[in-house]
Amino acid sequence: MLISSFVPPLVYAVLGSSRDLAVGPVSIASLILGSMLRQEVSPTKDPLLFLQLAFTSTFFAGLFQASLGFLRLGFIIDFLSKATLIGFMAGAAIIVSLQQLQALLGITHFTKQMGLVPVLTSVVHNTNEWSWQTILMGFCFLVFLLLARHVSMRRAKLFWVSAGSPLVCVILSTLVVFAFKAQHHGISIIGKLQEGLNPPSWNMLLFRGSHLGLVVKTGLVTGIISLTEGIAVGRTFAALKNYQVDGNKEMMAIGIMNIVGSSTSCYVTTGAFSRSAVNHNAGAKTAVSNVVMSVTVMVTLLFLMPLFQYTPNVVLGAIIVTAVIGLIDIPAAYQIWKIDKYDFLVMSCAFLGVIFISVQEGLAIAVGISIFKIILQITRPKTVMLGNIPGTDIYRNIHHYKDAMRIPGFLILSIEAPINFANSAYLKERILRWIEEHEAEEDFRKQSSLRFVILEMSAVSAIDTNGVSFFEDFRNAMEKKGVELVLVNPLAEVIEKLQRSNVSGDFRTPDSLYLTVGEAVASLSSTIKTQSSNHEQRTTAAGSYGGDKIGRVQRRRRRRRRQEATAATRSGGCSDDGDGDGDGDEGRAATTAMGSGGFLPSSSTLTTATPSNSSAALRVAVVAVTPATRRAAEELEGVAVVRVEEDGGNPPDPVAVVAACPSSSSPSPSPSSLHPPDLVAAVASCRHRPLLLLSWVVC
Repeated sequence: MLISSFVPPLVYAVLGSSRDLAVGPVSIASLILGSMLRQEVSPTKDPLLFLQLAFTSTFFAGLFQASLGFLRLGFIIDFLSKATLIGFMAGAAIIVSLQQLQALLGITHFTKQMGLVPVLTSVVHNTNEWSWQTILMGFCFLVFLLLARHVSMRRAKLFWVSAGSPLVCVILSTLVVFAFKAQHHGISIIGKLQEGLNPPSWNMLLFRGSHLGLVVKTGLVTGIISLTEGIAVGRTFAALKNYQVDGNKEMMAIGIMNIVGSSTSCYVTTGAFSRSAVNHNAGAKTAVSNVVMSVTVMVTLLFLMPLFQYTPNVVLGAIIVTAVIGLIDIPAAYQIWKIDKYDFLVMSCAFLGVIFISVQEGLAIAVGISIFKIILQITRPKTVMLGNIPGTDIYRNIHHYKDAMRIPGFLILSIEAPINFANSAYLKERILRWIEEHEAEEDFRKQSSLRFVILEMSAVSAIDTNGVSFFEDFRNAMEKKGVELVLVNPLAEVIEKLQRSNVSGDFRTPDSLYLTVGEAVASLSSTIKTQSSNHEQRTTAAGSYGGDKIGRVQRRRRRRRRQEATAATRSGGCSDDGDGDGDGDEGRAATTAMGSGGFLPSSSTLTTATPSNSSAALRVAVVAVTPATRRAAEELEGVAVVRVEEDGGNPPDPVAVVAACPSSSSPSPSPSSLHPPDLVAAVASCRHRPLLLLSWVVC
C-alpha cells in the first residue's frame, strides 16, 4: 500500500483537476482486486504470479479509465446509479469483512471464493485452526478502532481520533509482538519487507496466457469502481469549495496514473474519501498536497520499512473491517425504500448478488436492472389526465389534486416523455383506451359526448419519424370518432418536425394549436356553444315549413340569394332588390348609418349586399366575430355575410354585436353587447326578415 502511494500521487498532481483529492489505494478496490485474483492464484503459494496479475489488472483498469476520458464517454459511469452503488458497496463491505475472518481467527487454510456461503463454510470446517491468542488480540484492537470511529462521528472536531487510530494500533501491536515474541505463540506477522523505492514492473505485465481473461475482467471491475469513487469524492469536495471538476479530465488523470503505476509496482489507486477528508480539514488548497504525501511515503520506504516486520496480520484485518464497515449505509437504504421501490429493488439485487454470487456478477446484475428501468421508462412513458382547478385556468393531474375537475366534452392528457419508435405504439393504444373509458363514463353519467382531445406537450422534448406518424395516425383515428385533436404548447423541435412532414397542415388552424390548456378549453368551449346554437336554429327553421315541396322551393330561393350576395360582395357595389321600392337603397342607408354611428372605426370601408327578393325591411347586424362565429353565421338560413375591411387601427371589442332593425313596422332595438354564441339567438328572434351580417377584419 505504501509503494502504491508514492508514484500515482505525483502523476495526479500534474494531470488532475481537483484541489482536494488525495490519491492512493482505497480499501474497496484493493480488496476486490485481491479477492478476484485469489480465485485462481494463491498469494502465498505463488506470490510472483499474483503480483504479475495484480500489475496487469491495474494496467487494464487504467487503460479503460483513460479511454473513457479520451473518447469523452464519461456518461457510462452514470449508469452506476446511487442505488446500485449503495447496494454494491454494502455487499462488498460484507464480503471483505468476511475475508478478514482468516486473519481475525488465525485460520491457515481458507477458501479462495468470495461468496457468503463458501466463506462461512470454510470458517466452520476449520474450527480446529482457530487461535485464541489471535482472537483476543483482534477483538481488543477491533473494539478500540470502533470506539475511535464512534468518537469522531459524534464530534466532528475530533476527526483526527479516527484518522490516527490505525497508526496507533499498528505501533502498539508491533511493540507487543516484538516484546513477547508473539509470533511463536500462534500470532501471524507480516514478516520482512523490501526496502527502497518502487522497482520497475513493466516486464511483469502479462498480456497472454490462461490468466488474460481474469486480469481483463478484474481490471474492468476495479477500474469502474475506483473511477466512480474518485470522481464522486472529487465532486463532493469541489462542491464544498464552489469550483468545478472536469469529469473527462479526471478520467484521463486517474487512468494515466494507473497505467504508470502498473509499471512502477503499484496496484489500482484512486481518490480516497478518508485521505481527502484529512486533506480538506488540514487546509489543503491545491494538488501539491499529493506531492507532500509522496515525499513522506518516500522517506518511509527508504528508512522505516524494517519497523513493520513484526506487525501482526490480525491488526491489519481489524483495521480493514473498521474501514469497510462504514460503507454499509443503512439510513441511505431506508431513504431509497421510502422514495422509490424500484431503486430499492436495484440496490437489493446489487447487495445480494455480491454476497451470494460474486462481485462482478452482482455489479452486472445491478447495472442490467438499472438499464432495464431506463428502457421501461422510455417504452412506457407516463401519461396523466388533467383537470381544472376551480376558479382558475390552471390544469393539473387529477390524481395529485383532489379539487381538479374534468371538463365535460374534453379529455385533457399530458404526455411526459419524448415520443419515439419505442413508445409511439404504446401511447396510441393507451390514449385510445383512455378515450373509450372516458366516453363510457360520460355515457353513464349522461354528460355531453367527447368533442376534443387535448394533448399537453410541454414535456415532450423530442420526436422522431415514428412520433410524427403517431400524430397522423392518431388524428385520423380521432376523425373517425368525430373527435378533434388539439395540441398545447409543443416545443420548437416538435413543431419543426411536424412542419417538415405532411402532418403539419392539420395543426395550422387556430383551433388546433394553443399555448396553454386554459386558453384551449376557453376557445373550444365557445365553439361548442356556437355550434349548439346553430343546430337549434336550423332545427327551428326546418320545423316552420309546411311541407317538403315548399321547403325545397324556399331553400332554392335562399341559395340564390346567397349567390347574389356573394356576387355583389365581389363587385364591391350594392344591388337593388328588383321590386322598385328602393329596399336596396334603404339597406345602404342603414349600413352607412351604422358605420357613422361609431359602431365601426371611421376608416372602415363597407361592402354590402342585400337579399334581392324580400319585401320585408332589411335588418343589418354589424358584428366583430371570431372565425368560429363567422363560420356559424354562414350556416344560418337567409343570412348574407359580407366583410368590413379596416385600413388600420385597433379593431372594436371582439365580442361586441350591434344589431338594428330599421323597419317602420318594428322599432329598432337599442345596441346591446352580446357574446358570439348568443348571435344565433338574436338572429332567430326576427328570422322572418332578411339579414345582412357585416363582419370586420383588419387589412
